[in-house]
Amino acid sequence: MATLMLKNDVISLLKLCRLCMKHRQTIYPVKEKAQGIRGMIRGFFYPFIFSYRCSTFDLKQ
Repeated sequence: MATLMLKNDVISLLKLCRLCMKHRQTIYPVKEKAQGIRGMIRGFFYPFIFSYRCSTFDLKQ
């Protein structure tokens, strides 16, 4: 996972999204959110959701 996150290409990003979709049961604490088609889509886009909500790198004014 760390290797995919450090690479700077689209293929690695898609592999990371697929990996998150595969392991969505362990990502989300509420198991109901990880079930079905909606759970697969949510798991696939988890890297984008996480980076959007992450405030570690926000600029302080």
